[in-house]
Amino acid sequence: MRILVAEDETIIRLDLRELLERAGFEVCAEARDGLEAVELARSEEPDLAVLDVKMPRLDGIEAARRILDERPIPTRSSPRSASRPIRSPRRSPRARRSSARRGC
Repeated sequence: MRILVAEDETIIRLDLRELLERAGFEVCAEARDGLEAVELARSEEPDLAVLDVKMPRLDGIEAARRILDERPIPTRSSPRSASRPIRSPRRSPRARRSSARRGC
């Protein structure tokens, strides 16, 4: 499965790429904002798009609308304001349990 990842925060985008590739997926494109995501979806034709909701130039919701208007593909918006942050795959299970107890 070919996946487009759109996230304006570089470290989060890199972590998402690493997580997806470790799970056996191909990240075919990475976008830093919503407009770039729309352009890359058009040129790369991914099977799935993972979009941050709050991005510069064009938010993830509007980017998803535009992508779907041109070519229906599954999208997943990941709001930065979610109650649980995206965790780095490099953290140990013990550190993750400790963070979970603290509500991080």
